[in-house]
Amino acid sequence: MTLHAVKQNIIEYGKKFADIGFSLGDSPRILVQQNHRVFGTEPDADFTDLRVKEICDITGTSDPAKGALIASPYEAMVVAKTEYTAMCIRDGLSIPAVLDDMAMIIGSRVSIVPEDRLSLAKALRKSPSVLTTEGNLMVCGRNLYEVFTGLLILEKNAGIFVDADFLGGAHPVCPLMGKLEHKIYLKKYSRKEMERQDRLEQQAPAEIPEDILQDAASDYAEMDLPKKDRSPEEQKCREQVVEYGIRLLDSGLVQGTWGNLSLRLDDEWMLCTPSGMDYRGLTPEDIVKVNLETLAYEGALKPTSEKDFHAGIYRNRPDVNAVIHTHARYACVYAACGLSFTTSSGDAIECAAYGPSGTGLLSRNVQNAIGENRGCLMKNHGMVAVGSDLDDAFHTAMSIENAAKARIEQFWAE
Repeated sequence: MTLHAVKQNIIEYGKKFADIGFSLGDSPRILVQQNHRVFGTEPDADFTDLRVKEICDITGTSDPAKGALIASPYEAMVVAKTEYTAMCIRDGLSIPAVLDDMAMIIGSRVSIVPEDRLSLAKALRKSPSVLTTEGNLMVCGRNLYEVFTGLLILEKNAGIFVDADFLGGAHPVCPLMGKLEHKIYLKKYSRKEMERQDRLEQQAPAEIPEDILQDAASDYAEMDLPKKDRSPEEQKCREQVVEYGIRLLDSGLVQGTWGNLSLRLDDEWMLCTPSGMDYRGLTPEDIVKVNLETLAYEGALKPTSEKDFHAGIYRNRPDVNAVIHTHARYACVYAACGLSFTTSSGDAIECAAYGPSGTGLLSRNVQNAIGENRGCLMKNHGMVAVGSDLDDAFHTAMSIENAAKARIEQFWAE
């Protein structure tokens, strides 16, 4: 990656961090390691309007974050002060993984260490994230995409850990299981998305005149692209899955590549999101066609690892045509505690017993918990919502999340 591409990539992610939906503190920083050099934003840089001149070569400085990044196996870092991680630091609490998405991407626990180079480097050899006695959160990754996703997941997990006290306390993911899921994530689950993001980050964005963009869009719309003998109905369904994947991101129900959704195509097949790919980069061609009985699939991309429970719901529930699985923030407080609840409309939301992601055990537990209801929770994992179509399932997911949020906010108000 050229120096220009590195700086443009930092500027792009600066905007994403600025739009993250919660405060990063007074002086957040982004650091990227490239060709034995480290480039970082100035402490007072405005992420909403980063300039190239605000990104400096800090290789020769005594910055402890820079030293820790160089000594770590990672290529990128963000330094921030977020609300819930700051609360944990203030109370002297390390943050356990109470959801398996944190266990996967970060590990079983994030500890508090002194903010010096040696302490940070030692901690980052065990985990890509660390809390410091100075009140900072440091999240590292193989690229800025992974850093961005890691920050979202860690702050969410910290918030769930704090809020769970109102419900009697969260049940952390088994450390041994957390280590296993983290290794699986690094070796398999994230590989395709990491490769894709690395390719994107190596390409510096170019300024293209608006009239050329409009002409290109018009030409593209008129192209007769091959549909692999798909029916118009299937193509429309594929487009709907892509559309609702983006809606899940925009609503905050999922982060990064986490969560998944599917749509019944007919009595034999379903369409579902592929494994480990960002929703914003998906096209209708990426959506995977999966057999409801055998789980065999068509195409080069693998379907979501949770295809088993999606197919099981369709087999057991003829009334269901869409399934959405999310790691929604407030529903996950109840999931982390293993508790069920009832929505304001009277829907019973049971909590399924824990099962490792993508396993038959998890699928069976989900089938048992959801029964004839519109949704269920998954212990230490997330939430499932079903519906007659994707819009119905999406609104069910929002209803479950809003009900959980109202209960937690009531606890805080009291």
